[in-house]
Amino acid sequence: MPTIQLSTVIAKHIRAFREDAQATQQEIAEQMIQKGFPWRRETVAQSEGESRTVAIGELLALGSIFGRSLDSFIIPRDDMSRGVVRPQRIDVAITSEMILRRSELIRLIRAGAPAQLGRADKDRQRLTAEISSLEMKLTRTDTRLEEIEQVRKRLISNLEKRKSQLMDLESKASDDPC
Repeated sequence: MPTIQLSTVIAKHIRAFREDAQATQQEIAEQMIQKGFPWRRETVAQSEGESRTVAIGELLALGSIFGRSLDSFIIPRDDMSRGVVRPQRIDVAITSEMILRRSELIRLIRAGAPAQLGRADKDRQRLTAEISSLEMKLTRTDTRLEEIEQVRKRLISNLEKRKSQLMDLESKASDDPC
């Protein structure tokens, strides 16, 4: 069986998937731009014609456009026009290239992870600071409520003393016949 280059398989799949979607090269380029890749119609043509290497991130974006998984781009097929999938013998060269592409994907994922962790850590620090601020406000509010309660108790006590004094005065006034 002949050796199949992974780049050939990927290029044929990109073209077949685009044709299955009845999309033009320009339409695919526009969708790739929306996904953050600076593609032009020429980029699609080069990718379909094997004159350009397609990165893993680009394959993932194309997969989301075509509704295909990453592995659907790398499994060789006998008949690309009818879409019949018949795996052929994949030699060591293709397997090595797949491993390199997988390594590239892992590297990209890991490169993004510290940035996401950094953002999460900043968010955690911000929320921790907000919680501390709210706890301080709550403590001040509790302290103020205790002070208000003490003032209320003193006022009630003073009111009861005045009431008692007033009753004593009225009692003396009723006892004194002047």
